[in-house]
Amino acid sequence: MFSRDCQNEIARQYLKETRVDVLMGGGVSKFSAKTADDPLECPTYGGDLLGEAIKGGYALVRTDVQMEKALGQNPARLLGLFATGNMTKESEKAEESAEPSLEGMTTAALSILQDDPEGFFLLVEGAQIDTTNHDNDYAGQLGEVLAFERTSKAVLEWLEKDPGRKAETLLILTSSPA
Repeated sequence: MFSRDCQNEIARQYLKETRVDVLMGGGVSKFSAKTADDPLECPTYGGDLLGEAIKGGYALVRTDVQMEKALGQNPARLLGLFATGNMTKESEKAEESAEPSLEGMTTAALSILQDDPEGFFLLVEGAQIDTTNHDNDYAGQLGEVLAFERTSKAVLEWLEKDPGRKAETLLILTSSPA
């Protein structure tokens, strides 16, 4: 059992063991770590996971424009890393930001996964909601909750487009107390 602080190791597991089809968010530094996580708590892994991801068949994208271009090429696997650490809070994101929205990443993931004949599992997290709560950043909280609401609506619209999809999909929306 590893600590959630073993982020380099978690990144390695996503790409090398679990081999998820779609992974998007911030944290590019965890995929290109020059040093390992704390060797007392975590396996001592560090390395070029970005290069390994490309060799493993992932389309690697770093901006919203690259993500849209990759979607046009129907990738089987997509790794979207849009920030070195956490993604920018919605309330602080510049209009010309190259980071996609949570809604954009979610609809991109759905477009890749929707034709899988075995079905799929998709986890979407509005992670910055928790961050803004811890920071007592009320404007940030509002921006993140509204972004999650737009994302939820986009998923519901995706479900409504196909009666079979709607009948066979379990959608769970949840939150945790601050």
